[in-house]
Parts: sequence; structure tokens; C-alpha cells
Amino acid sequence: MTPGDEDRIVGVITRGVMGSPQTPVAYFRDLLARTRLPNGWRPTLAHIGAGAPDADARLLVTWALNQGGNPADPEAQTLGSILYALLGRVGVEDARLVVVLLTRYRLFNGAQLSAIKARYQVPEAAGATDPPADFGPPITWGGPAPGSVELEGFFQPVPDLLDVGFLKRALGRTNSVCRVEIPGGAGKGTGVLITPRLVLTNYHVLAEDGGEGPLGKPAGVVLRFGCFSLADGGEATGEVFRLDPNQPILAQSQPGALDYVLLRVEARITEVEGIRPAQTSTAIPGPRTGLHILQHPLGASMKVSMTHDGVTWVSEPAGKLQYVTQTKGGSSGSPCFDDNWNMVALHHAQRGTTFGSIREGILFRSIQAEIQGHLV
Repeated sequence: MTPGDEDRIVGVITRGVMGSPQTPVAYFRDLLARTRLPNGWRPTLAHIGAGAPDADARLLVTWALNQGGNPADPEAQTLGSILYALLGRVGVEDARLVVVLLTRYRLFNGAQLSAIKARYQVPEAAGATDPPADFGPPITWGGPAPGSVELEGFFQPVPDLLDVGFLKRALGRTNSVCRVEIPGGAGKGTGVLITPRLVLTNYHVLAEDGGEGPLGKPAGVVLRFGCFSLADGGEATGEVFRLDPNQPILAQSQPGALDYVLLRVEARITEVEGIRPAQTSTAIPGPRTGLHILQHPLGASMKVSMTHDGVTWVSEPAGKLQYVTQTKGGSSGSPCFDDNWNMVALHHAQRGTTFGSIREGILFRSIQAEIQGHLV
């Protein structure tokens, strides 16, 4: 463990002591009572709490590191057992830090580590056999450094209860999302209906070379709404639409800029019940706010990914939003929603790091400024 991370753990324990109504002796005694340790080890710790809180916290951390594995818990290091007992006694920010360090240094193994990761939504590390895929334009990352504790700490415990109203709003937005299918099997992306006949997706989804090249022929593009998985494991056919034959593309911006294309759908879409535009917003999300994405990853049926604090960085001048909410190839052009399920961005890029992947979207506020004339 690096000295800096050791200092962070000492700081978490010290803040716990200082913020507790218990005396330091009672706090440490209670913490160790809740920690699975061999009975023979406990007498050596009887004096912890009698000195200054920060000094005793460091003494406990140093002792635990020196012990290594914990005979009372074969899947844990001694320090891991202490930190796990500490989790329920610290605030949200310190809990984030504790779980990241538990994971980074594998202070737990096996089922316990998996349970901790699942409960606190820790991003999975990139494996050699399944590295995070890169797609979309390059990303100039503005948030915490990839691989840093600060970036890995962007998570929040899964809530025990999900508000039904929140879920109903999410389901309502699925009526605005479509799979973008490119002629000739060249690939798939995602799009979102923002007015009764206008769909937004990324420029690079339709570009002939998947990048900065000119848009391919739009006549064969298929927009498939309502593509959901079925109970038997199959996939619903959904409702299929083509683009307007006379004016399929109304506006566009290349990947080096805002990476969008505004498509006009055939008039028949207005006659189909159950397809409705998304509720859009020009609000700018703040860091550590929720961001939720409806998408067709890898061309599959519609999926949703949610984070309650996934936004890492926002730049209004650049028109960019960055986050750790899960996506994959095929998710390009997906709508990004805030906690009220208002669309605030258009997802367009992902890059792999040593712990997982980082992502970027275009603020809807910036896109709207360019397409406003087509929305009236």
C-alpha cells in the first residue's frame, strides 16, 4: 500500500473518532469488537484509544498491515476486516474511499469482495481478456485522473428501495429511444426522438468510415423503436421507420465539434401510438449528480444504465459532459437523462482505462443552440 493511501485510511479512522459521541477508547473498543479477529490478538490492542486519535489510528493501521492475512476470516486481510467493520460508521464520502481501497488492494477476496463491489457499484477493473472497448471520437478527459482514487470513488451504494415514480418516468422515456440500423450491416447505434418527427444521433454513427468522413447514403437507414427483450429470451420486432425521402438530414456537426446529426423521420411515425419525444432540458448537470442512459449496446435490445453520482466533469464552453455511467459500442447516440428523466446530453464516446472506462457526451444545451430553428 502506498504511503498516501495509508494516510487516507488513517484520516478516515481519525475523522470517525473525532465525529463520534463516544470517547476514543470506547470508539476503538467498539470498532474492534465488530471486527472478526482471532481472540489471541485482542489483548495486544487493549491500549488503542488512550492516546491522540490520529496517532492511535496510525498505530492500528500499521499493526493491521504487519499482520497480513486474518486467520479468523480466510478471505480477508487484517486491515480489510477492520475497514469492513468501519464502513457502517463513516459518512458517504469516507465510505467511498474505504470501498475503493478495499478493492484496489484486494483486502477482501472471493464472495465477500464481489458482494462489496456489487453493493457499492465499484467499476470492474479492465481484464486482459475483456478490455474496455474504445469507440467514438477521442476524449480530452477533464475529470479526476484515470486510475486515481478520486475517479474510482465515483459510486454510490445501491438504494434498498427504488422510488416507483422514478421507475415509471424511466419507462416512459423508452418510447423515445430507437436503434439506428445502418444499411449493409455496417453497424448499429442509438437515437432519440426529440420532436414528433426529429431524431438525434451521433454524426459518427452514420459517417461512412465511422469517423470524420462524409455521411453515407441515409436512404437505407432504419430506426427501430420498441426493441425490447421478451420473456422467452427473444427480441421484440418493434416499429420500423425510414427517413424522410425528401429531406432526411436537417443539421449536422462532425465528431471534432458536437458530433450530432438531426434526422427527419417519415411522416408515418406520427400515426403510431406509443412513440413520444423525450423531455429535453438545457440544464447543466453538476459533478456527482445522477446520469442515466437508455441505449442499444452492441446492437442489442434496449438496456438502461444508472448512476446516482456518475457525472465527473462538465464544461459549458466545450459543450461536453463526462461520466462513468456504463455504455458499450452501439450506445453512441444514446440520450443521457438526469434524475428527473429529462434528456441533458447525447452520449458519443468511450475510452478504456486501467480500471474500466470513461465516457463523454454532448450537452443538449449546446446542440439545441444549433438546431433551434428546426424545433419550432
